[in-house]
Amino acid sequence: NRVLRSRIETVLSAKKMSSGGVKRVSNKPGSTNKSKGYRTSKKRERSEPTVFQKRVYDATKQIPSGYVSTYGDIARLLGTSSRAVGNALRNNPYAPVVPCHRVVASTRALYGFDGQCGVNAPNLKKKRSLLEEEGVSFDDKSLVLERCVWDTQSYERNVKLDEEHSKSKMNAKKRGKS
Repeated sequence: NRVLRSRIETVLSAKKMSSGGVKRVSNKPGSTNKSKGYRTSKKRERSEPTVFQKRVYDATKQIPSGYVSTYGDIARLLGTSSRAVGNALRNNPYAPVVPCHRVVASTRALYGFDGQCGVNAPNLKKKRSLLEEEGVSFDDKSLVLERCVWDTQSYERNVKLDEEHSKSKMNAKKRGKS
């Protein structure tokens, strides 16, 4: 066990040294990380995003205001895993130009935002608020309504969703004026 642990530490320290200035944000108690008490993921600060991160950011920028997509949909579009998409978005230095808040779990639940994970993380209130300001609706279980989910792979479905969304916004405005 000691030999294996030593090898792992050697590999990790070599990766850290060759990573081009990757800085890990501490999650230990007493650290300056603002999300104490909630499971956080390690943010990495880079001077320039990787090619993969740029691909994820480009795909995320295609999600229009008032809609969300899922980590899984973006992953299928790019031929990767949903976890890799989440990791790339967690390190998004271009928010809100790259609207990472428009990506949700496959269950349509809000899960991670600004390095915090879990359904009770305080930053999820901010994510929900951003989405509601854009016109995204939620059900009584705090799940995004199906009509607000943007399908990254189906143009016809998206056109239909966009028309329905526009009609519901117009109806809401009419009701507000009456």
